[in-house]
Amino acid sequence: MNRPEKFPKIDVTTGPLAASKKIYISDLKVPMREIALHESAKEPPLIVYDTSGPYSDDSATIDVEKGLQPVRAKWIAERGGIEEYEGTSVFYSVRKMDAFKDRDVLIVGGGDSALDWTLSLQPVAKSLTLLHRRSEFRAAPASVQKMLELVDSGDVTFKLGQVTQLHGADGQLTGATVKGADGETFEQSTEVMLPFFGLTMKLGPVADWGLNLAENLIPVDTEKFETSEKGIFAIGDINTYPGKLKLILSGFHEGALMAQQVHKYVYPDKKLIFQYTTSSSNLQKKLGVK
Repeated sequence: MNRPEKFPKIDVTTGPLAASKKIYISDLKVPMREIALHESAKEPPLIVYDTSGPYSDDSATIDVEKGLQPVRAKWIAERGGIEEYEGTSVFYSVRKMDAFKDRDVLIVGGGDSALDWTLSLQPVAKSLTLLHRRSEFRAAPASVQKMLELVDSGDVTFKLGQVTQLHGADGQLTGATVKGADGETFEQSTEVMLPFFGLTMKLGPVADWGLNLAENLIPVDTEKFETSEKGIFAIGDINTYPGKLKLILSGFHEGALMAQQVHKYVYPDKKLIFQYTTSSSNLQKKLGVK
């Protein structure tokens, strides 16, 4: 559908409502309505929450083509939060290394991702600072050793602390406020930030499913990776069993065995034909492989 060159004129009802006025409270400009009561009530005005939006504000300029004003934008920017910079100065993954060429880069974290990208981006970045809340890392020892060597040579700067606030304008990051290990804050200048934080495992609603749990993990039958409840399976880091290894490779193994049992439940009267992608023309056709 093509957008018309010019929208037809639309009458929009705006302005104050009778016997009341729109007011705002707090720095967040929470809209409220002050309703005047009849003089015989001898009571102060009634204050209620106002859901009418800007249309009942006589100071608002309404343009249906431009839409409503982003009333929270100024507050978000002043708060120093991360939303304004996501996708322009703050990235959670690296798609193209050239995007970080000759730029001041701040990497936050202490796991494999943080260390791997520290080593990979150091040669192309103008400067690279690695920030972690402690001096111990949860990464491959070889990566940690290489990073420390770069720190010793002055090619990488390592600092202890946690980011508490971001600074910049129009989506462009200029720096961050960091709370150091000693509790004191300092400013870290940067053009780009890459936060690589580890994930905290929480079962959430799954904890209320009536499954057997072991130290916040789900025990499974390693023949089919089924839980204590028939038809509910658990693969990956969420499950536990003797000899469990938290590896991606192990997850693929668990998923394959789980799929075998799921097939039996879904198609109880259908025989499962085991095929290999390297030799099955049927699978290759489905996958679009020639």
